[in-house]
Amino acid sequence: MMTVASLVAAVATHLALPLSAPLRMPAIRMDAAAADRRPVSAVVTELDSVPVFAIAINGDKLYSTDETGCMIYTHLSDASRVLAQLQSTYPAEALALEALSLGTVLSESGLLIKREAPPRITLVASPDAKRAARDLRAKGPAASSSDPPIVSSAVPKRWRPLTEIPVFHIGTLARRPMMAFEVDEAAEGLLWPLFFRLSDIDRLWEELGDSSTERPPVRAIDLATLVVCLREPAGAPGQPLVCAPLDALDFVAEKNRQALADAALQRAGGGDAQGEGAS
Repeated sequence: MMTVASLVAAVATHLALPLSAPLRMPAIRMDAAAADRRPVSAVVTELDSVPVFAIAINGDKLYSTDETGCMIYTHLSDASRVLAQLQSTYPAEALALEALSLGTVLSESGLLIKREAPPRITLVASPDAKRAARDLRAKGPAASSSDPPIVSSAVPKRWRPLTEIPVFHIGTLARRPMMAFEVDEAAEGLLWPLFFRLSDIDRLWEELGDSSTERPPVRAIDLATLVVCLREPAGAPGQPLVCAPLDALDFVAEKNRQALADAALQRAGGGDAQGEGAS
């Protein structure tokens, strides 16, 4: 079984960025020149901002099975549900959720970077997210003949399991000028926020605060396509901006806060003990 990885540091959410109304729905090119490709290690670093979840046993092992290896959940709610089921079945076991870095998980498992005898993992997509992605694709507009196709041949065979993980977006957004004199739209560039949960898109739209503008329809891609776009950003419709699920970030922030509080208590207890010994 995999040993427990370090917790992901809490990251500032991208939803606070000043954004304007969406400009257009993107088409994705998969024909970027090899010279424009970023190293996979850079993609790993960006995906490390996304927490994923495994179930720890006694604080040092991750729950796994012979059939699937270690189960790592992309949604906190799914991991929490499985944890409750396992704890009910094995009440004597000390089980807990552990947050891991998505990029590191994909790297160490050999999915993004070739490794000798990597640990077996199953990256578990949210059933609700998969169902929503299927519905969106079924209801979405037919692709235009002028749209560059999203071709599966652009996804290396090693990355194919990532096509099971849905990623959602509403197209590109333009950065608002930070200063009054910044009016050159071309200089501002386009952002392409990408989400793992539909509810986070709702939150984004609420924070934009423009009730007069109708939200564009949500579209679905997958994690493999996202990896391609992160590696070949010239083929993306805008700068890909990976937005980690807000509940996952809250979970990590609370774990970090609790760890700091526990460490402070231990230091205070140690100081008291030393003081009593000296007296």
